[in-house]
Amino acid sequence: WGVRACPVGTACLDAVPAPFYDYFQFDHFGWALLNLFIAMTGDGWTQFQYWTQEGFSQLMWIYWIVFMISMNFIGANMVLAVVIGKFSEQKDKALADAEAHRVRVLSADPDDAEARRGACFR
Repeated sequence: WGVRACPVGTACLDAVPAPFYDYFQFDHFGWALLNLFIAMTGDGWTQFQYWTQEGFSQLMWIYWIVFMISMNFIGANMVLAVVIGKFSEQKDKALADAEAHRVRVLSADPDDAEARRGACFR
């Protein structure tokens, strides 16, 4: 599978630890997601590309280029859309709470200073 061949007179073993202190591996779904998330942030994705090229195929650069373009443009925009949506929900809730507070203060008895004072802090 790999690009590198074992030198003459040596034996290739399957028990070679994975790069990056054995963290960079796609043997487990969780590790694969973690590695793809790290690459998506742009933190050392080129090293990941070189490791997969050495371990699998020289054509892995195509996968990494497509992955980085799609994650940086599409993935980042999806995350931003979720964050902006949550902020919008909180804004609508705050406006509704402020309107309810205004109605409660305006409908209170003008002579009841205690109710008006307490309503300001609810």
